[in-house]
Amino acid sequence: MSIAINEIGTKENSDKTNIARIIEYFDATDLKGQAGTKTWGWCSAYANWVMKSAGYTGTNSGKANSWLNWGNALTEPQYGCLVVTYKNDLYHVGFYAGLGANDLTINLLGGNQTDQVMYQQYYYLKTDVVRYAWPNP
Repeated sequence: MSIAINEIGTKENSDKTNIARIIEYFDATDLKGQAGTKTWGWCSAYANWVMKSAGYTGTNSGKANSWLNWGNALTEPQYGCLVVTYKNDLYHVGFYAGLGANDLTINLLGGNQTDQVMYQQYYYLKTDVVRYAWPNP
């Protein structure tokens, strides 16, 4: 989680172009070399970069739903585990950072959350979660 936390504040430029660090995130996926050529969501690229930087194997995919079968599934979240959510017909992936204020929501640390790496608080309902997982050893 410390690697993920150290990236807080990395964000897209105001014209939505990707800065060098976000390009590094993309380079950890099958979208290598495509950053800046399209408006891609980059939550999965960030998650892959974090996993690879921590010495784990990610999914190598730029798609958030690629994490649906990744790692060892958890029945309950644990701080720092990977979380896949599904809301408004979109998948998103990030790292579990605790419960929200009302115990119905969760906090995620993720990439491409308001176009940056940040904690997204009180946004995802626990019912939006489709998977919690740890990396395979």
